[in-house]
Amino acid sequence: MNLFGKARQAPSTADTIKHIRETMGLLEKREKFLETKIEHEAASAKAFVAQRNRKAATMALRRKKAYENQVEKVSTSRFRLEEQVMTLENANVNLETIDAMKRGAAALKEIHRSKNLNIDTIDSTMEDIREQMDIANQINEVIAEPLSMQSELEDDDIEKELEELEDEMAINKMGESSAARVPDQKTSVPAAAHANDHMLPRMPDFDEKPSSREEPAEQNKEDEEFAKLEAELIL
Repeated sequence: MNLFGKARQAPSTADTIKHIRETMGLLEKREKFLETKIEHEAASAKAFVAQRNRKAATMALRRKKAYENQVEKVSTSRFRLEEQVMTLENANVNLETIDAMKRGAAALKEIHRSKNLNIDTIDSTMEDIREQMDIANQINEVIAEPLSMQSELEDDDIEKELEELEDEMAINKMGESSAARVPDQKTSVPAAAHANDHMLPRMPDFDEKPSSREEPAEQNKEDEEFAKLEAELIL
């Protein structure tokens, strides 16, 4: 407990970083000022040496050396402040990260609590989903089934008509094959006659002129017998 007044509130990280950066700005200005003084004292020392004023040149070099020491100290301070700023910034980033993670964990916890989300609930929900999907599949199968026996009857009629068409095409094809195998009578008769020439008696040559001794009646009789023989061979 603070007996002399209220406890002093610690500054925020952002305020601290801001203050350190302001201090770094002052140190940078100080460093530039000292570098200017160093350049001035170096020029003075050269001038005194040119004037052969050894004592004044020595004093100028001593002041120059002192300023250089100050610059080194200021530079070191600036570097340490820069390191501190980087450390604070990293710490602030880590703090924000942890805070965000805490908020996320709290939100998840609230969701799980308010919605009663747990392993048992998830398993039950997935089981309900599978059950409803099975029911939907069964409904689709029932809808896809025909409403009556009309479809089956139509299938039977179509099958019967198809068989009739096949039988008709087979009969037509057989008829075409038989017609192709039957020889033409005009061409078959001479062939049959020539095939049986050795069985027929020798007939007189019609190109020869009939003898004056043969009667016309005998010639006509022979023609009739030859025509009958040809008809028998054809049958």
